[in-house]
Amino acid sequence: KKLRLAEQPLDELEPLPPPKASPKFPNDGRVRYKYEDEVTKRILYADFTGVSREDISTDDLRTYASALSNDHITVISLGLINQNALNSKLWDLRTIQKESGSRVHHKFKRYTKTNPAVYSEMDDLLEGPMGTFVDYLGAHVNHLENDTTEESSFGFRTEKGEPIQVNSKEVIYMLDLDLPRILPRHFSEFSRNFKLHEIMPGGDWCMMNAIPQSARPFMGPNCYVTPGGAYTHMHQDGHGTVDSGHCCLEGYNEVVMLRRLPERHKLHATTLLPNQGEYDALYTFPHGIGKKPDWPTNDTIKAWQKMGYAPSVFILEPGQHVHINKGRLHAFRKTTAEELPPE
Repeated sequence: KKLRLAEQPLDELEPLPPPKASPKFPNDGRVRYKYEDEVTKRILYADFTGVSREDISTDDLRTYASALSNDHITVISLGLINQNALNSKLWDLRTIQKESGSRVHHKFKRYTKTNPAVYSEMDDLLEGPMGTFVDYLGAHVNHLENDTTEESSFGFRTEKGEPIQVNSKEVIYMLDLDLPRILPRHFSEFSRNFKLHEIMPGGDWCMMNAIPQSARPFMGPNCYVTPGGAYTHMHQDGHGTVDSGHCCLEGYNEVVMLRRLPERHKLHATTLLPNQGEYDALYTFPHGIGKKPDWPTNDTIKAWQKMGYAPSVFILEPGQHVHINKGRLHAFRKTTAEELPPE
């Protein structure tokens, strides 16, 4: 015999109790803290600007670790990456093309514009040479900067291996490029200029730190490159089992992130997205299978607030790092210079 417990219907779930107040963080160390308690933010800024790795004390690390453990606020760190020390020539896309142009990458997403400043994701993941992607980026930028009607097309393949032509007006998003394996020089320089190796994959605060890098599961750091307009849908990293972080080197990201929720409330939160479709944001592998919902609207944010899901809505800027606690639903959208619709 099987025992099946009755589950409360999602639309009958009670709102969660309000999240606890943010703890106070001292400003007597090297790292400076500032908290924004707006309803749609709840952001704690940790500022490492001007602080060298050698000057970060054990007490500073202990306070920072305590900040990251809070799963109902969002921690954004400034100055963790020394951008001025990064070799701009090394990170130039043409250098990347020269080093790995013939290598086929197997995870590109494709978006088409449906309204001014609004893009919709096409169903299939694409694959293609890195060099082709860099050539596409050049044509896409030329189209935007010169407002030209001239269009170019670039050859990719679908997951089934079928050839497909991508127009330079469309947005192509490269995801999950394994930096240590594909671009080791870039990984080495990024690591050298990142102040807290403790929070990197395999660092002292990572449960994989006793496993050789070659034996670890796919953990990155991963590199993501795209023009404005692309986005990732609401999801949880590692099926809710891992903390992660996003370090923005260039461009701006609109981010929406909820507090950590019980499982039924997680599922309910995803049903409040507009045009939900059949997309499973929680446990489908790989991510991205099924018809995708639209980006959260103002009404979605209000519905989440009403249920006590404490959404943080913010812009992640170049040089900033956001910590994502395990199990927290989040989404990223790459901003453009166009004005978004009011809703």
